[in-house]
Amino acid sequence: MRGRARTRTRTRTRTRGRAGGGSPLMRARGEEGSALVEFSYLAILLMVPLVYLVLTLSALQRSAYATTAAVREAARAFVTAPAGSDPLARAQAAADLVLADQGIGAVPVVISCLPAAGCTGGLPAAGTLVRVSLDVAVALPGLPALFCHGAGAGCRLTIPVTAAHVERVDCFADRPRLPAAVDPCG
Repeated sequence: MRGRARTRTRTRTRTRGRAGGGSPLMRARGEEGSALVEFSYLAILLMVPLVYLVLTLSALQRSAYATTAAVREAARAFVTAPAGSDPLARAQAAADLVLADQGIGAVPVVISCLPAAGCTGGLPAAGTLVRVSLDVAVALPGLPALFCHGAGAGCRLTIPVTAAHVERVDCFADRPRLPAAVDPCG
């Protein structure tokens, strides 16, 4: 019997697994909770640029939509201006209204006509092509003036957004006519 008792004693005092005893799956005592800290740092490092990218793209999309809608409405307001009204002021008011809906300040519209003689007498002539364009500078959200390299307090980093729309004045509208040589309505 003595032999058995010795064997059991030896088996109980033996260490299993790694040196120092214990299960190989157990971590050292100082690493408890470090996975949570590492995950938090990685989440912050990845989420901050992602959120900034979403904010920037949202601002660009909002401005592109507003600019496109503003030139479209300005062109329509210009070519449908009734007699006795100022078509340029009407077009600018239409553009300002659409831009204000998207939180963008007033920007002057640029209007040109083809042929150029079609816009000389107040109202655009019948059959004239009217081109309205608009340039908006979209400020990048949240960037400090530090990136402006000492350009001053008014420095803002911007991305330009441009839109243009061409509209034809109705040939059957009660409008002045162009000379027969250049009249597109025939």
